[in-house]
Order: sequence, then structure tokens, then C-alpha cells
Amino acid sequence: MNSFSIFVNGSSLAPLEQELAIESIDLFFHSLTPRHQRKIRCYLSIPSGLKRRFAQLARKAGIDALLQYQSERALSGVAGHESVVWFYPGRQSSRLQLARSLDRGWPVLAFGLPAHKQWLTANCAMQVPPKEIFPVEIFANYLHMLYFDPGAFRLLQRGALERARTLAAESPAFRTAVPESSWRPHP
Repeated sequence: MNSFSIFVNGSSLAPLEQELAIESIDLFFHSLTPRHQRKIRCYLSIPSGLKRRFAQLARKAGIDALLQYQSERALSGVAGHESVVWFYPGRQSSRLQLARSLDRGWPVLAFGLPAHKQWLTANCAMQVPPKEIFPVEIFANYLHMLYFDPGAFRLLQRGALERARTLAAESPAFRTAVPESSWRPHP
């Protein structure tokens, strides 16, 4: 794998979920050799008011150099050149973000929330049970597996695109969340 990117939309995460995101990425990152660490990118999309908090958490974990703060729009160009996973360790549903990540072919790593069941399947996402006591280790292990198993990553990537097409046909909420040009069949 040339590079592996983790996208986290921190603006919709509660403070404890922000810590969970940083701790999971930290555990994953530090389980890698330096050669593999160089291939990892972590993009955070957050409002400027949260940047300081994330920077403090990342500095404390020793991964501040890994984090890049970018808007979600700026990441659109990344999707075609890197392997991107959307990491959402939030306990509140973010359907807009789910829809956009599936539409881009980004596998999802999230809690298996009841609100996600309609949108996420095992073909496009890796989900952690919401009542899991130690989710940091599970999220880190899932990131590790996705990084070291490009075949599994590609299957989830294809599954995300297929799920986006299915949802575009079945769900008005999905069609509202993503631009029509991305899901509308071409003549």
C-alpha cells in the first residue's frame, strides 16, 4: 500500500470521543515500524475552535506530526490517490458524513449504532459494538488490519461504492446528503 489515510471529522465528536479517536490512532500508529509509519496520514476536519484541543491530545500521545488539519472538501482530491478510511468513533449518528464517505468509496470504521444499521453493512464498514468496554484496542486493531490487508480494504472500498448506489436508489435521505452527480447513473 502506497499510503494509508485516516479521515476523522472531529467537529461532530464529543470530548471523550475525540480522545478515543486520538488514542486509537496513537495505538495503531505506534504498533507500526518506522517504515510503515511513514505511509500513514491522518486528516482531521474540525472547526478552528477545536484545533487547539486536538493538537493538545495529539501532542500528549506523541502523534502531533502525523495530524493534518483539512476541510472535508479539501480531502475530495485525496480519495483517488490514497487508501482512505473514514474513522468515526462517535456515539451519535452522522448520516451526512456516512453518506459522503460511502459515496467516495471510503470504508467506514465506527460504532455499530442502531441508527447506522440502515446505512452500514459488513460489506462497507467495520463496526465496534457500542457497549464495548475497551474500544480503543478494537479500533486500533481494525486500522491495523485494514492497513496490512489491502485485499480486505479493496473489498470494503467496493462495498462502500455499491452501498452508496443502493442507498441512492432507496433512500431520499442519502440522495439529499450527497450531490446528485455522484450517484446518478450516467446515460
